[in-house]
Amino acid sequence: MSYTHLSQDERYQIQHLHSGGFSAGEIGAQIQRARTTISRELRRNASDEGTYRARPA
Repeated sequence: MSYTHLSQDERYQIQHLHSGGFSAGEIGAQIQRARTTISRELRRNASDEGTYRARPA
């Protein structure tokens, strides 16, 4: 299986959808990525307040 990093565009999409109340599974389906990938990204880049901010990796 081939792995690819999330693009900056995908990170902005995650930020937008997450702020709109979408779940990790719904976001994953929308951008065609695994729910676990989205969950991990949200957890890794969450602020202290729990919000997600897309930023260059």
